[in-house]
Amino acid sequence: MNTFFDTNVIIGYIYSMDPLNSASKKALIKENVNYFSFHVKQEVNIVARRKNREYHKFLQKIADLINNVDDSSLIDFSKIHRAINKFQAIGELDVDDMHSAIDVIWDKLDFDENTDAFRVKSNFSNYCHNFHQVHRNCKNRCFKKMECIPAYRQKDKSVLAKIDKKSLRGEDCLHGEDEEILFDVHDYLKNNHDLDLLFVSGDKRFVKAISILIDVLAFTRFIYLDDLVKN
Repeated sequence: MNTFFDTNVIIGYIYSMDPLNSASKKALIKENVNYFSFHVKQEVNIVARRKNREYHKFLQKIADLINNVDDSSLIDFSKIHRAINKFQAIGELDVDDMHSAIDVIWDKLDFDENTDAFRVKSNFSNYCHNFHQVHRNCKNRCFKKMECIPAYRQKDKSVLAKIDKKSLRGEDCLHGEDEEILFDVHDYLKNNHDLDLLFVSGDKRFVKAISILIDVLAFTRFIYLDDLVKN
């Protein structure tokens, strides 16, 4: 199967703490021919830089909590969660995301509900130190395993006309880089008619926009990420 993945699916695959991680890992099947595009790569790099900054600040706040515990004591995981309840959002990383993130980290590092403080400090410090490199490597490996669709040459007037007619630009439909990504795929498939491509996004708004535009697009198959992995 030939599958095109939107930015959010690739970001979900890269970051184990991302809410889309589990679904993205199921979707990116190595036996398939998986595609991204020029504008997807651009947006992934931008989003990754933002997420790295946000996670760095969050991890530092957790490190401060951990380092305040005596080495001979135990780290009570429930106290970490209670402390997170008092945190402010860090950019787009809200408190719910922080709770989910620390659960993933705790599980990954094989910590218990009550864990030796010295062990937690040492292993958590190593995790933080390697965080950026690990995720940068994952991003690079992901792109290397996929095929890249080049940037569109020009936007199809018929698609533009329908976007305008249906007022699809805005936060409730096409937003950010969505339109650029859409035209990458549309323009490429106009010149590669034999490529049957399934467009996958974890953004319901983008999927909604595609469903409205589908009669003027050069591809006919699209699906919301959660619906893909349920099948």
